[in-house]
Amino acid sequence: RVLRARLADATFFYQEDRRMTLADRNKKLQSVIFQVKLGSLYDKIKRLESLTAFIAQQIKVDDATKDYAVRAASLCKSDLTTQMVAEFPTLQGIMGRYYAIDSDVPHQVATAIEDHYRPVAADSDLPTSVEGSILSIADKIDTIVGYFGINERPTGSQDPYSLRRQAIGILRVLRELDLSISFSSLIEKAVELYRVDLAKDTMAGVLDFIRGRLKVLLQTKGYVLDEIEVVLATGEI
Repeated sequence: RVLRARLADATFFYQEDRRMTLADRNKKLQSVIFQVKLGSLYDKIKRLESLTAFIAQQIKVDDATKDYAVRAASLCKSDLTTQMVAEFPTLQGIMGRYYAIDSDVPHQVATAIEDHYRPVAADSDLPTSVEGSILSIADKIDTIVGYFGINERPTGSQDPYSLRRQAIGILRVLRELDLSISFSSLIEKAVELYRVDLAKDTMAGVLDFIRGRLKVLLQTKGYVLDEIEVVLATGEI
C-alpha cells in the first residue's frame, strides 16, 4: 500500500512537471539560492555557460560538442524546480535527463544534464559523455571557487560542502578520460565570472587545494610521495 501510494504521487508529479519545459523553468531558478553570499542558481548557470565554453575550447573539442555542453549548462539545474525532484531529491539530474528528452532536447544534452553530477563519490561512476565531463568540471570548480572566495574552506576533518570530493571528482574526470587543462587558467576564469567580491587569495587557495587533492589521488594510484613532489615541483598543475 505504501509503495502504491508513492508511485501514484510520482505519476502525478511527472504529469504536472511535463506541463513546463526545462527551458521555461530557468526563470524560477532566480528565486532558488545557490549560496546566500554567492547568489542564485540562475546566476550559477549563467557562469556555467561561460565556463563550459571556456573548458571546451581549452580541451579542443569540436564545435558541436561545445554547443551541446553549453546548452546542457543552461538546463542542468532546471529540474531542481520540479515537483518530482522536490519530493525525491536523489533524482536530481536523472529527472533532468527525462524531462529534457520529453522536450525534444538532443540526447547529447540530456545525457550531459544527468552526467554533470558525476562522480557523486570519490570512487563512483564518471560521466559517460564528453559533454557531461566538461559540464561536471565546470560545475565543481565553480562551487569550489565560490566557497573558497567567501572563506568557507575545508579545515582539518571539516568539509561541510564536500569540496574535497568535488576536487577529486574533477581530477578523476581529467585523468581517466585523458583530458588536459591548465588549472591556473581554469580557476582564473572561474573567479572572473563571479559578480560578487571574492577573497583576494581565492585563486592561490584553490590552486593549493587542488594540488593537495592531486597528491592524495596519485598516492592511491601507487606513486610514492617523493615522486609526486618532484613532478609537482616542475611547474603549475
